[in-house]
Amino acid sequence: MKILFIATSFYSNDKIKGGMAKYLHNIIKILKKKHKIILLIPANFNISIPQVSIYHYFKSNIPIFTWLVSLVSIIPQILRILIKERPRIISNFLPNLATSFIFPLSKIFRCKTIMNFRGFSEPDSKFETIMIRVFNTITYFFTDAIITNANDFIQKFRNVVIIGKNHYDSIRKFFIPNAINSEFWNKRNSDVSKDYDICFIGNLYNQSRIRIKGFNYLLDALKIIEKKNGKKLLVDVIGDYSLKAIKKEIKDFDNSFFHFTGSLLNFQDVRDQIQHSRIFVLSSISEGMPNALMEAMCCGIPSIATNVGGVSKIIIDNENGFIVKPHNSKDLAKKIWELISDQEIQNKFGKLGRNTMIEKFSWKSNVNLIERIYFSI
Repeated sequence: MKILFIATSFYSNDKIKGGMAKYLHNIIKILKKKHKIILLIPANFNISIPQVSIYHYFKSNIPIFTWLVSLVSIIPQILRILIKERPRIISNFLPNLATSFIFPLSKIFRCKTIMNFRGFSEPDSKFETIMIRVFNTITYFFTDAIITNANDFIQKFRNVVIIGKNHYDSIRKFFIPNAINSEFWNKRNSDVSKDYDICFIGNLYNQSRIRIKGFNYLLDALKIIEKKNGKKLLVDVIGDYSLKAIKKEIKDFDNSFFHFTGSLLNFQDVRDQIQHSRIFVLSSISEGMPNALMEAMCCGIPSIATNVGGVSKIIIDNENGFIVKPHNSKDLAKKIWELISDQEIQNKFGKLGRNTMIEKFSWKSNVNLIERIYFSI
């Protein structure tokens, strides 16, 4: 089977990207063993993958021109791929301006179209909101199936459909969880120094990302803990960040609670770095099925996460981790202090969290599900 994947970012050896890019990188590695894989990504990802045909399109860094430049660049490439490669499946990550043209065009070539929901971002302006609603609505009329890793995304994306909600409801929908390589994501050294109280992983390079990651709620929780318990906890922040954007979004930001490690070059560095923290905290207000949480748990790091997206599929509250309400700094502070103060609970969550990852989230079962869906549509 010939499969075309379209994405706006991709994992490359020079820099770790987000969960979507990591997930796509992993499924391509496995699927290419049995299928012909074609990949269409922005030109700044200058990579090569054995047995994978890679095409590029241009993406402007100037926000006002991003959509237009991408569209003008991507349409000729899509035509070239459709004519030359003749893919049976076109799998795109999140609807956008380009898919409102690509999906209708692909139907001329009798391709099956799949939309992947692995995240949801609130638009930054009213104009952007209107445009996204138009793009999404057009795209869904030419979508054969939707795959998601968090069922609440189905309703979130439905809310931005302008017309044709009944058609959207009729599209076949499938749930596929994220997966993890438990052999790689493992504790490497039991004697590693615990330099930080908390590990936080997330890209905080603009105000939208900072809001989604609930960074302000984490800061407020740390302040509550310091005031109530007289203890100032230190958080290791892993991921791309902008202090300027953080200070603009959080007016009373206090960076004394944080150590900004920043972006790491590879997965090995991420795996090693998270083990320098006593616990892991995910404070997001919106997520799919967070890879960072799964990676921390797989490494035996006791974890706390807000009840968003697919978190409840990963954590059983008070058994292999703590689940807290989103948008609730008091609840988050209470659970952070409870976990950070109790080594017995840390040991329990660390052991059972890793067991959960091994037993429920293997790449083999994940890719088998994908193949069955692709063959069924």
